[in-house]
Amino acid sequence: MLASHYADLRQLHIACVILSGSLFTFRGLLHIAGVASVNHWAVRIASYLIDSVLLIAAILLTLIVHQYPFVHAWLTMKMLLLVLYIVFGYIALKRARTRRNRVVALIAALLTFGLMLGVAIRHDPAGWLAAQPERPSMRGSQSIGAYTIRNSANAALQNVALSTITDA
Repeated sequence: MLASHYADLRQLHIACVILSGSLFTFRGLLHIAGVASVNHWAVRIASYLIDSVLLIAAILLTLIVHQYPFVHAWLTMKMLLLVLYIVFGYIALKRARTRRNRVVALIAALLTFGLMLGVAIRHDPAGWLAAQPERPSMRGSQSIGAYTIRNSANAALQNVALSTITDA
């Protein structure tokens, strides 16, 4: 019955991506400017909460669409870019000692974030460099990048109903 929540989870995931990226950019710019409140406990807690919800939504989405990192190339690339993004973010917000190094690390993190978005939107490891997929015009389907999920909630309910009937 998780499939019936697909659209809500996808919207939650997208909203958390926007919030997380915006908060990271804001914190990075404040850190470069030398504002001390960049590490205020409320800002850090908000970041942890947003990123936790983002991760949980991502895991649930992979379970719904049955696409997994290290099985599907685009999700593997997204995971590798996520690790790189975290490393650059850590350098930008914690490790970099000079303003120049903070700026370079922040730019690298934001570029990596943009690459991650391209991979996620195109469902292709090449991200923005991939050819634009043709969008099939199927009535009753919802297009998600290069993949189309046709009434996933209804299909899941039909599968449960059929398994219940055959088990009885």
